[in-house]
Amino acid sequence: MRQWNNKNYIKDEDSQYLERIRFEVNIFELFNSKTMAMNLLIKGKCTSSYAAVYKDFMKLSETRAQCCDESKTTISKIDDHNFIVIMFDVDMIKLKELLSSPERGEVIKLNGISNEMFQFSPLS
Repeated sequence: MRQWNNKNYIKDEDSQYLERIRFEVNIFELFNSKTMAMNLLIKGKCTSSYAAVYKDFMKLSETRAQCCDESKTTISKIDDHNFIVIMFDVDMIKLKELLSSPERGEVIKLNGISNEMFQFSPLS
C-alpha cells in the first residue's frame, strides 16, 4: 500500500478521502512554490450564507492586507452558498500564517467554509 502522512490509502470509491489528499497536495505545492507572490482565485462554499461570509470577509480586510494587495481583492456571490475570491500579489507564507490563525479558524468553522485555490497570471 502507498502511504500518505503515515495513513494508508483506502479504496478509490472513497472520493472524500481522495479529494482531501488532492487538496493537501495542491496546498503543499502552492506553499512551496519558488515564486512566493502570486495571484489566487478561490472558489468557496459555505454552509451558512454568503451574507455571513461577506460580513466576516470585510471584517478581516486589515489582517488580509498583510499578505496581499487588498485594494484589488474581490469577493463575489455565485449563489447563497457559493462564492469566488480573487486576490493579487499574495505572499503565500503570510497567507499560510493568516489561514492558520485562531481568528480565521473560528470564521471558517462558524460558516462551514471549504474552498479550492487556483493560481493565475496575466495573459500578456
